Amino acid sequence: MNFFFSSPLMLSAFSAVPALIAIYLLRNRFRTQVVSSLILWIDQRRARQGGLQISRIQTPLLFLIELLIIIMLVLAAAGPLIRAGSETRVFVIVLDDSFSMLAGNKTTARQRAEEAVLRLLKESGRFNARFIIAGKQAQLLGTSARTVSQAAELLGQWRCLSGTADLSQAVALAAELAGQTARILVVTDHKGEVDLEQGRLEWWSFGKQLSNIAFVNASRTITDNKERCLLTVANLSDKSARTTLTILSLDESQKLLEKSLELGAGGEARVFFEPQAGMGALRAVLEDDALDIDNEVILLPEPERAVRLQVNVKDEALESAVKRAVDATKLAVQSSIEPDILITDSAGPDFTSMRSWMLRIVSEPNAASYIGPFVLDRTHPLTEGLWLKDIIWTAAESKEYSGSVVISAGNVPLLTDRLLPSGTHSITMKLVPELSNLTLSANWPVLFWNIMKWRKAFLPGLVQSNFKVGSTVTFTTESTDEIAVLTNPQKGTSQISVAANTVVVEPEMQGLYSLKVGDKEHFFAVNAVAKSESNLMNSTGGEWGEWQQASVFWWEYRSLDWLLLLGVLVLLTAHRFLTAQQQKGAAV
Repeated sequence: MNFFFSSPLMLSAFSAVPALIAIYLLRNRFRTQVVSSLILWIDQRRARQGGLQISRIQTPLLFLIELLIIIMLVLAAAGPLIRAGSETRVFVIVLDDSFSMLAGNKTTARQRAEEAVLRLLKESGRFNARFIIAGKQAQLLGTSARTVSQAAELLGQWRCLSGTADLSQAVALAAELAGQTARILVVTDHKGEVDLEQGRLEWWSFGKQLSNIAFVNASRTITDNKERCLLTVANLSDKSARTTLTILSLDESQKLLEKSLELGAGGEARVFFEPQAGMGALRAVLEDDALDIDNEVILLPEPERAVRLQVNVKDEALESAVKRAVDATKLAVQSSIEPDILITDSAGPDFTSMRSWMLRIVSEPNAASYIGPFVLDRTHPLTEGLWLKDIIWTAAESKEYSGSVVISAGNVPLLTDRLLPSGTHSITMKLVPELSNLTLSANWPVLFWNIMKWRKAFLPGLVQSNFKVGSTVTFTTESTDEIAVLTNPQKGTSQISVAANTVVVEPEMQGLYSLKVGDKEHFFAVNAVAKSESNLMNSTGGEWGEWQQASVFWWEYRSLDWLLLLGVLVLLTAHRFLTAQQQKGAAV
């Protein structure tokens, strides 16, 4: 707004105008009086001063001057402000990058939002705009824009492909950038979820409540040496609906399944199926609706990353217990060639390679039995899911240890973990199995599951092949000297450096990716499965908050009250001159 009043309530003083008009409408009432001579009345005209008799309104010049004086005084009291043409208006605009902004039939929420932002900037005259993308993390979008064309170019990079939008974090970043001189605008598709700072922030929503059927979960796992796929389809609306699920090979050369789904209001359907042995990437699709991005998923086979395990345990009973627990995890295979984990009960340094981890189970004399309470480091990966109630743990009373204590009985360490200079871990467990019931409890396979899972996370390659939008993809390499080349679904490539034998990728869109490290190429898929974003029933349109122009951004405006008051002085001078002239003429 380029012109407004800082005190609009003062405009109520215009009620004085009818009072002025009444003075000129009401006249004195005269009675007829017979006199002998008119010599005493030099001026025979009736006085024009106000009275009680209503007559036709007369509008002499004095009336117009008095009317203008009242109007100009009221306008001056209301504080008229006009924007100075030389001032630059500063904006920090937060853009919701979640994929629900792509929903719509004829136009999407993103398109409507872009049009509104460009219109705002065009109407603002001189401006300086910064844009913040609100996805999983808030980040600046390019440099500042000073023209509408520059703003349009930056908005072209706003893709809305994230699985979530942390608008609170983005608003906090915007407030830090804005300081005290900028307006903050949040552009999204739902009602405001943060406190609107009075006069500083506006919240514009461009969403529409729409029905949508979407994939809300998709997985492909291996169980008992068989692949199983699970797809969950949800009807995110308040009425029943129907759709068709089609499952194809990635190149669409084979149709594996076609199924009609009847879904009640807010209902879900789970579809299980087993791909053929050796089947590569699969593609599942639903019929088109208000939001297309969640109507397709790609499922790749899980990478073959079994932990190579060598068991070198001399105690037969303990060896049997270890092998049973390892077999229950289904995460490891026996191998004596460069094993990833060596499990032993010997006291010597049995490392077979610099990349091997070790689990050493120590049975020492002078052991004591402990029934708790046990102290567990719940931040350590080895304690996940452990519940040691009613466990009898027999171990030596020695309090000496190296590394960090993972499980202890009072001040007696039972399980410790030591990080070696090579980056491998040496885990020591104090246990006399024949005097303990730990190996007979459910905690025993759980503990080995944690060990295998922890070790698997550090194996070269991808931990999994299928990810949700917004996930962080981690790839472990064998060397720090390698350069990874990432190819996105649109065939764009980028190079990623390796840090600490790890490549970290933040996928920006759904689809099939390839990651080439050295001479090996690895594939992973990213799918738009996020129920909160696919649910369009909470989407709405509207504007919240208000930029208080005069109180916050006063430097952008110039006051006009001095000009009005100057005009009042001129009119008062003219009024005084005219009344003096009338009095002078009446005296003649």
